[in-house]
Amino acid sequence: LKNRLPEIVENMLLERIEAAEKAGAKTIIMAIDEFHTLMNLGGGKETAGIQEMLKGLLERKSNLHFLVATTDAEWNRFVASNPALADRFFRLPLMTPNSEKALEKLLACREEYEAQYGREIPPETMAEIVRVTEPMVNKKFMRKAIHMLRQVNEYMKEELNDKTGTMTPEIVRDYTAVAYGRVVE
Repeated sequence: LKNRLPEIVENMLLERIEAAEKAGAKTIIMAIDEFHTLMNLGGGKETAGIQEMLKGLLERKSNLHFLVATTDAEWNRFVASNPALADRFFRLPLMTPNSEKALEKLLACREEYEAQYGREIPPETMAEIVRVTEPMVNKKFMRKAIHMLRQVNEYMKEELNDKTGTMTPEIVRDYTAVAYGRVVE
């Protein structure tokens, strides 16, 4: 099976490409999150096989484009280091939001989170979530803040038996002390 990974991945991609073409798509954009996991499948010869398979696929299908997300280090390892892939992929670096931007984005989605969780989440609670997650993260600020919001909601439902009450900064601090064994000052 390990030796057949490039073939298996290519067949999976081709099935999706053919389905899009049958549906009338003239241009096909495939999005692959965590691209480095695809490139790292099997390791060794299989990694080179997947790189060759992607190059061949892009040569045969001029209407095919990939939108991939990966880390800078993995981009350099798998794409930039391979001239043939580097010619076929365009790098578009995205900056991770700082705490101010993370809070702005959370506040913009506040009503959706309140509807999803069935409880009020005041702006000061969103600010507290960003504040307590800041020391825990490197570059995945938004993802960690959203994850923390979800965790605090579950903590309120399961541990506090509170299904609809307001999520407060104090509850965020309490959860952080319980879950991470530390108090965030």
